[in-house]
Amino acid sequence: MKKTVLFILASIILGLLMCFASFAADSVVYVADGGIGDGSSATTPVGTLDAAYAALGDNGGTVVVVGKVTVSEHFVEPSHGGVVTVTQVYGANDYRTGTNYGINIAQKRYVLNGDTTFKNITFRGDTSMAYNHVLFVAQFNHIVMDEGIECVNYGDFSTIAQAASILGGVQYGADKYNTVPTDRDSHITIKSGKFMICGYSRQVSKDFEGMAHIDISGGIIDNIYPGTANNGTGADTRITISGGKFVGKIITGNVSVISSTLNIKITGGDFTEFISADGTVATGATSTLDVSGHSDGAAIAAKAANFSKVITEAGTTSTLVANDIFEYDTFTASNGIKLPYRYYLPEGYETSAKTYPVFLYMHGNGSRGSDNTTQLTTNGAALNNAVLNSKYDCIMIAPQCAKSPREWVSNYAGSAAFANELKTGVYENGDYLNAAVELLDYFLNTYRVDTSRVYITGSSNGGGATWSLTARYPYVFAAAAPLAGCELYDGTDAIASRYTHQNIWTFHGDADATLPVAATRAMVNSIKNAGSTTIKYTEIAGGGHNIWAQAAKTAGLVDWIFSKTNSSFDNTLRGDRTALEVPANLEWNENIVSFDAVNGARTYRLTVYADGNAAKVYEITGTSQTVDVAALGTGEISATVTALASNLATNINSVESKAAAYAADPMDYMDYNGDGEITFADCFGILKACLNREGGYNLLSAIRVLKYLATA
Repeated sequence: MKKTVLFILASIILGLLMCFASFAADSVVYVADGGIGDGSSATTPVGTLDAAYAALGDNGGTVVVVGKVTVSEHFVEPSHGGVVTVTQVYGANDYRTGTNYGINIAQKRYVLNGDTTFKNITFRGDTSMAYNHVLFVAQFNHIVMDEGIECVNYGDFSTIAQAASILGGVQYGADKYNTVPTDRDSHITIKSGKFMICGYSRQVSKDFEGMAHIDISGGIIDNIYPGTANNGTGADTRITISGGKFVGKIITGNVSVISSTLNIKITGGDFTEFISADGTVATGATSTLDVSGHSDGAAIAAKAANFSKVITEAGTTSTLVANDIFEYDTFTASNGIKLPYRYYLPEGYETSAKTYPVFLYMHGNGSRGSDNTTQLTTNGAALNNAVLNSKYDCIMIAPQCAKSPREWVSNYAGSAAFANELKTGVYENGDYLNAAVELLDYFLNTYRVDTSRVYITGSSNGGGATWSLTARYPYVFAAAAPLAGCELYDGTDAIASRYTHQNIWTFHGDADATLPVAATRAMVNSIKNAGSTTIKYTEIAGGGHNIWAQAAKTAGLVDWIFSKTNSSFDNTLRGDRTALEVPANLEWNENIVSFDAVNGARTYRLTVYADGNAAKVYEITGTSQTVDVAALGTGEISATVTALASNLATNINSVESKAAAYAADPMDYMDYNGDGEITFADCFGILKACLNREGGYNLLSAIRVLKYLATA
């Protein structure tokens, strides 16, 4: 009997607790500007969001805005375990009518301290404010923008400071930005409203280790930053898009860093006004874009660049990324500048004797620095990646200019100031561009270059550098592709004749707010009026300044570049052409080739020949090299060496030395059957091996045996 009574009491208590928990979870608090009530009804609202959340308590519930609520300071939710839903009252103050409704919040943050859903609510900005934005800071809590969201009277959505934006993580200076664990996941769900989105955090110098989940099924979406924004790194990001309209970009690279994986799956949504998607991630990370389930997937993929893998209905395309495979180095110029640069030698270069085109990329001002990485991790390098993934093998070079106030060019080609620089030969702030010129010259004289196929491109200030260098050295480049690289146009006619014989395809966006499209138009018109028939111009409709991905995707651009040759090549990159001394005392000692050092040489090119054909080329810094003679097959083995200049402003390379031969024992390559004697049997064996293309033997090998037998 006693046990039965206890059981009944426990059941009653448990039921009361469950009812209380249910009541708490379903709590509703009303709020309105000027409210002085207890929040229990639309006619007795509390007066602030702080009061509304306090009334809800830790278990969550629903906050209902009656009319409007004004947020005059950054709002930080109290911690809550249950989900809070923020919505708008229906009835006389229906959220869909009038203008005096919703949450007035401009130039402020709405900081979450628990899972929060917004539904049927309007966020209203203030057009009189310089930084007209609202920033929802989720602090790694779930944030849901459900149905019925409106974002009105905010800025132009050009930056986070002019938009309604959502951070999945934290914001510098906001609540827990300095204490939140770095291994938490973020969750952002968008069903309506107009937003910019950042998967992780903003202005926080931390490396986050979790995963950002971004799920979009509706609304209007401007830029998406899959990783962080301004400092720090994000690890993994998963973006799933099944609906909505996209009018901006997916931005990665140094602006939004991903250190592990980026996976974007698009099955629905309107992408007709979408600008571009960048899949640039940190070295060793991967990025995948899957548009195979979207009816217009091919068009979306055409606006994407730098993804490790793109999946369309037609199949999967794996992409090489320049930042993952380019080598690192630093070049010391004659003016003392140590210029960081990245470079790429095509597969097979080390064992090939052929020459290759050179592709030089000049980055924009946003990639300046000394990390020797940023010039390849921004979308500005999209054309690099397009070339890297094309059918064309070439040597690629990407130098990096130092930070502001340094830049490649201070006076853009097309300006009267540049025309005067070209006339006098004195270039303002030109130290780093001159160092890049010497770097190019070093490559032209150090590596096996097809000098009739030297190509150059650049974005923004690097586009200005491209225009500048093609004017300064009009007989060096076979083709040039400057992207948005003109600023002023009061001097285009004065320099137009420099370009009339050059192959140039230039690009500019007609909505560029950084460098005016009118400048490129004027440059192109002046060059045409001067008689050019080789200038091409593509103006990207609706394109802003960062048109790099769109330009790189232009049909036929890469083919056009590599189809151009320069039969009038003249290396005018330096003035004094005093050659280095010819390397002396070249000799073989066993399998080692050695020679005397040459004063002023940076490196040496050692070419080994078998029967007069170049079989192996070594680029070495020392004065000796071990050669695997046996691997070269049979035949007469010889070598030559060329000294390559270290100070390219004052020297050029030496001429090739006289050949030194390898004195091999005839038994090494004539005794085919290995019986210790050289006979006709060896001759026939070598001839058979030659016909079967075995063992490196050739007809000369068999003839050499016959000659040996005839004189033995």
